[in-house]
Amino acid sequence: MRDLAQANLAEIETGRMAQEKAASDQVRQFGAQMVEDHRKALTELQTLATTKNVELPSEPDAKHKLIAAGLKPLSGDTFDKQYMRMVGINDHKQTLEKLQRVQRETGDSDLRAYAAKTIPVVQKHLAHAQGIHGAHDSGKKRGNAK
Repeated sequence: MRDLAQANLAEIETGRMAQEKAASDQVRQFGAQMVEDHRKALTELQTLATTKNVELPSEPDAKHKLIAAGLKPLSGDTFDKQYMRMVGINDHKQTLEKLQRVQRETGDSDLRAYAAKTIPVVQKHLAHAQGIHGAHDSGKKRGNAK
């Protein structure tokens, strides 16, 4: 639960950053969607944690803080590409693996239900991020060929 909370907190933080720093409307919109969806997932997780007497962290872990710190000085297309690769794709792959592991391995039916409900949302985020990242890369390659 703590790992999932930290992942949600990180997505909210970097999603806000994308809304401010992204050059592409697509990336800004993706960031806004991350803030909205991960805020909702975090709220649901916090409610579940309260019923289980589990205290969740209030900030991202060191790994996610390092990613955010690496993104902070970037801007424009460089920010877009790194954000989509590091947060949109890599973080969502890791979160998806965590949720699938929870669904397979936990004996807690409430937590398993949370994972089952959240997995399709994370899969959708990952597919969306891969599409944006792929379009961004192919657009750059076409632009450089001129």
